[in-house]
Amino acid sequence: MLNPANLRPGCEQHETWTPQGHAKSRVQYDYRADNGDLFSTVAKDLAQARKQRDAWIQRRIEARAAAIERAQAFPMPRARMCDNCGHPLPIGSESDYCTLACEREDRRYREREAEMDRMIDQDH
Repeated sequence: MLNPANLRPGCEQHETWTPQGHAKSRVQYDYRADNGDLFSTVAKDLAQARKQRDAWIQRRIEARAAAIERAQAFPMPRARMCDNCGHPLPIGSESDYCTLACEREDRRYREREAEMDRMIDQDH
């Protein structure tokens, strides 16, 4: 009996069996991809099972290529950064600050700067 849990990435296992009441044998085939995904099939023979596996791998490669192509066609917008601390702002944020605390801190900083400017202007 096959146990796919024992199958390492990049390896295959198979066994031939004859279903009860049938004259022709079948092959139970398992293949674990390099990323850990499991492919299992029942086929007439080992060659057919491997052909199905190769088609499965090809579909996965094509799907991955299509996903990359879609991602390149619609690049993610560059994140806006918080005016105070430089952290990325949440997507769709109307504010120029990542948190209310950053906004308050930046406001206090600007107020201190303005006060310093007023003091300098009074001295001259």
